[in-house]
Amino acid sequence: MGERGKKAENVGAEAGRQLRDFLAGGATVDERLADQLQLYCALAAGTSSFMSPRLTGHLQTNASVIEQLTGVRCSFSEEGRNVRVDISGLGWQPAAR
Repeated sequence: MGERGKKAENVGAEAGRQLRDFLAGGATVDERLADQLQLYCALAAGTSSFMSPRLTGHLQTNASVIEQLTGVRCSFSEEGRNVRVDISGLGWQPAAR
């Protein structure tokens, strides 16, 4: 958000607007976190679900890579203004030492 020459007040105002919009939207995670959660959900036991404000290219690319590596599918469905992400995980456990 911040960049060289941009006033701190403008950065703060922009951050505030983005937070307000996110909170009003009803998603459970923002679009920057959504693609980071996918792998952990794929490794977890059971089905994980979360809501993202939109379906990003990163979310789709991560879903494709995860499916190729693990066989786990990520499904996306529109719910109002958001996208619901559902992932049925592997239930992976680290090897006993």
